[in-house]
Amino acid sequence: MGAVMKLAALVLLSGFLSAFGAVTGPVRLGNSQYADSEVSTNVAFAAWTERMFAFEYELDFDGTPSNNVQVAFGIDADGDSILSPEEERLAVGWDCGEWFVRNVAEETTLAQTPIADDGSQLFRFSLRFGSDGSFGPLDIRDGGTPTFYALAAEPPSWLHDRRWNLCRVTARGVDVHASSFVVKATQNGTRFIFR
Repeated sequence: MGAVMKLAALVLLSGFLSAFGAVTGPVRLGNSQYADSEVSTNVAFAAWTERMFAFEYELDFDGTPSNNVQVAFGIDADGDSILSPEEERLAVGWDCGEWFVRNVAEETTLAQTPIADDGSQLFRFSLRFGSDGSFGPLDIRDGGTPTFYALAAEPPSWLHDRRWNLCRVTARGVDVHASSFVVKATQNGTRFIFR
């Protein structure tokens, strides 16, 4: 794979959906119009239902010191089905060799050096909910190793908002224009698969 970034990012928003098995896509991300090979896509989702028990996502890709993969969540305030920078509230991902979790509204970013240095990266985020929607345990892992300890110890309110209704995935790197995504409604929730 070398310097070529091959992206296989998975974002999982867990809950119980009645119409499991529905599939949207695959949708091609298309060719980049930018020098840094940036491509992005938006997908609508529900951040909360009474039957949702967790908010989870996973990024699995080849990380390099020069590429970037991020998932942003927020509210589509103007209804154009595009999550603009002004509408973002949380952004999580990889930026030039480091993991990050960003509170976009307050312009604060937490960063961690990855455990693995061989290029293959795996990031998992799982925030559990109580029956009333209150935050339960938070588990953030770099591969199989816990990370972002301060967030996990006391999850701040900006990590999830019931009003979020749009997600945008952005990737920058060589050959990322070949990526596509599929959205599936499953028994366990809505699964966003990026390849």
